[in-house]
Amino acid sequence: MRLEKAIADSMLDWPLTPVVERLQALRGVRLICAATFMVEVGDVRRFRNPRQLMVYLGLVPSERSTGDAVRRGGITNTGNARVRRVLAETAWTYRYPAKLGKRKYFASRHMPEVVREIASKA
Repeated sequence: MRLEKAIADSMLDWPLTPVVERLQALRGVRLICAATFMVEVGDVRRFRNPRQLMVYLGLVPSERSTGDAVRRGGITNTGNARVRRVLAETAWTYRYPAKLGKRKYFASRHMPEVVREIASKA
């Protein structure tokens, strides 16, 4: 609670605050996850495509190739560990069917319709 309050207080004059608020429309994403993502990644427009972002985060499969043989392994874990950890924790919420709870409803009702539609598709 104190950590969330400190983060919320520090975001008052931060230019990326609207992005952090909109990220929270996604399932499993709350203040700490959204703020961590934006602090560590910054402006996501610097990545030309989603694949570059995934490489930056270390969320791409490892590969060992010799000649015609291609062997793929688990994720590389070479990217940003903090963001990868909060994203993995967030992904656990996708084990269950999607429901719009009271907390998420009240947090996202003031957001633009486009943001709510993207969040519901995700």
